[in-house]
Amino acid sequence: MRLRDVHLFLGAAVVVLVAGCGHAKPRAPATANTGYVPRPANWISALDRDHPLVGKVWSVRAQAYVDDRSVLAAAAGAHFVLLGEKHDNPDHHILQAWILAAIVASGRAPAVAFEQIEADQQGAVNDARREAPRDVDAIARATKWSESGWPPWDTYRPIFEVAISASLPIVAANLAHGVARNLVHEGPSALGAAEQAALGLDSPLPPELDASLREELRASHCGMDMPPAFASGMVMAERARDASLAARMREGDGDARRGAVLIAGTGHTRIDRGVPRELARIAPGETAVSIAFVEVSHADLEPRAHGAAWNANEPPFDFVLFTPRANDDDPCAKMRAR
Repeated sequence: MRLRDVHLFLGAAVVVLVAGCGHAKPRAPATANTGYVPRPANWISALDRDHPLVGKVWSVRAQAYVDDRSVLAAAAGAHFVLLGEKHDNPDHHILQAWILAAIVASGRAPAVAFEQIEADQQGAVNDARREAPRDVDAIARATKWSESGWPPWDTYRPIFEVAISASLPIVAANLAHGVARNLVHEGPSALGAAEQAALGLDSPLPPELDASLREELRASHCGMDMPPAFASGMVMAERARDASLAARMREGDGDARRGAVLIAGTGHTRIDRGVPRELARIAPGETAVSIAFVEVSHADLEPRAHGAAWNANEPPFDFVLFTPRANDDDPCAKMRAR
């Protein structure tokens, strides 16, 4: 399925949904009805399409495969919904748009928080929405997406199409780059005591979670050994990113009790740590569900075996929807060649 076809599919779905319920009003998740939107049928990514797990949904809690209606019901019923992605897989963004469209179909109007937009860009996002409320691409221009380093705007556009068609708040959620950089190089001294407390940085992670995060960061840096102080700064910055994403979700929720959806990488949406842990800290008692879109591992035929990608015994999410792989790119090849 071409991206243009996906845009037309999702756009038509949301037009029908919004027309059917009028302008969606914020509704508490506890009263939401289960919305159903059929899943887009075809894949864009080509690798391992014939893998036996492709297209299947695994409930980690139930240790069983479930159907699409079960996943959509969980999304409709949770106050916070976290949709984890591999950034460069276009199918993941199409599926995120699908889940968001189904939440709208349930009668809800959640805020949509994006890791891909930094919190200090919220003013630019608001200006774009005010000046061109139906122009999806105005968001790309306002945030200088083409200069951001994220995958092409066209791959994320289906999510923004759903959000703008349904008049959902768009929340710039990631920690500002300058703050993250200062944390890496200066450690906690880069922030005042009040800021540290607000971000949950005034208390350490449990040892097993700290070790897991350090290993994830080491792997993401191609196994490179980092000086201890730098590694600790990286851990601090990553924790601050998780805290920022959680805080912005909560702020987007606001007094309307609309709930919030997060679009982010799976490292942020894992339930053992990351944003779910931060949401439990700052919004105790609110329900949350993490749905991850995961590329199949060619050699692994069982869902639980895919947890190794997150240094875990099983995928650390509530649900996993398996997809083909987008590419065989090795981001560490250039480093090894040096």
